[in-house]
Amino acid sequence: MSSLKDIVELGKQFGYEGETLRKFVQEELARERDQRFKERDVERDKTEMQIAFEREKLELEREKIVFKGKKIELKKQASIEKIDLEQQASRERIELEKQAEKETIGLVRDAERERIEQVRELEERKLEGDKQSKLETIELENINMEKEHKRKCELLEATKDGQQDSKFKGPKLPNSDDNEDNLDSYLHTFELYATIQKWQGDNCSLILSALLKGQALDVFSRLPVNDALNNDTLKEALLKRYELTEQGFRKKFKSSKPKKVTFAQFICRTGNYFQWWIECGKVQKTFEGLTDFLLRDQLLDIWGR
Repeated sequence: MSSLKDIVELGKQFGYEGETLRKFVQEELARERDQRFKERDVERDKTEMQIAFEREKLELEREKIVFKGKKIELKKQASIEKIDLEQQASRERIELEKQAEKETIGLVRDAERERIEQVRELEERKLEGDKQSKLETIELENINMEKEHKRKCELLEATKDGQQDSKFKGPKLPNSDDNEDNLDSYLHTFELYATIQKWQGDNCSLILSALLKGQALDVFSRLPVNDALNNDTLKEALLKRYELTEQGFRKKFKSSKPKKVTFAQFICRTGNYFQWWIECGKVQKTFEGLTDFLLRDQLLDIWGR
């Protein structure tokens, strides 16, 4: 974009003066304004196309989940039908045994008949108990699968709503690197970015989940819905999975060296290690709390020698 002064100088170089120069300046300003409008229109069209693509992608995911739900229901129905067939075969076998017993009952004493009847009743009860046990097992499995199906649907819908409602500002964050040495830095960067974007509550964890991959994404998918939507709980689970604990950050803080970084970058990185260290140790961020924390660490360090 040219400044007004540059345009005036250009007009003078062309030999324009007075009214002709003023007209030239106005035309140049109008041309640049039109150019800016065109660029904004192109950017807006690009954004709209991206949003449409994301919506289509979410719709495909939703259809896949619905299909999986139907598959679960069909599997449940097939299991019940299989049990019914097994029970029908057992009943037919019992009926055949009863018929055979009737043919020989005249040769058996009353006490023997009573014993056989008791054995038959016990067998029928056992069969009924086995059926009930199988049904309860299948029902429990189906309940767990339905809960998982419902949880994924809720997360999908929540992600869809979050993407439609939030207004993106600035460049997009890259996906996380599935590397335990970089996860703490990535989470710190994400928190700074979330603060700038004014993301709050469930939106933070949902947006973070869309950036996770590998083992980090697996941690998110295994959390209950309420925990997955809680940013602090999700962060704690990620750090625990990668063993980024109090002792781990203590070691990073004390062994950190300024290799291939500037002094300012080294200070920032070491400061982040210290912040994670005291957060994992649940240290009160007061003068007294930090003093007590550092004294205890120094005593343990000396005592451990």
